[in-house]
Amino acid sequence: AIAREYRQPRAGRDLMLHSLINVLVVWLSRRNSEEAGEQVQTMDRGREHLQVFMHQLETCFREHWSIEQHAQAMGISAAHLNALCRRLCDQSALQIISQRLLLEAKRNLIYTTLTINQVSDSLGL
Repeated sequence: AIAREYRQPRAGRDLMLHSLINVLVVWLSRRNSEEAGEQVQTMDRGREHLQVFMHQLETCFREHWSIEQHAQAMGISAAHLNALCRRLCDQSALQIISQRLLLEAKRNLIYTTLTINQVSDSLGL
């Protein structure tokens, strides 16, 4: 419509072009706002999934759940879980799991009288 109005010099052309451009600006602004809202919803959903994963990990790290088991319990794919971890934590899901086990091993070595072998056995390593 803008191109057609521009090509055909008629009475009120400038006013019509100005109005059409204003409509286009409003439409683009609305579309941008909607897309931004969708991105926020996606990020919020991703954060929710990540919180569920971290909670699961806290309760199940001694059981050595695989990434697939965590993802299945959450109702998402392993690839999606891994992508979320990378996007929100800059680490893979496996790195997060390994770090949790390492943290527990450090705690046991520092705050208990267990030997390295006993800590390893208690964590299933």
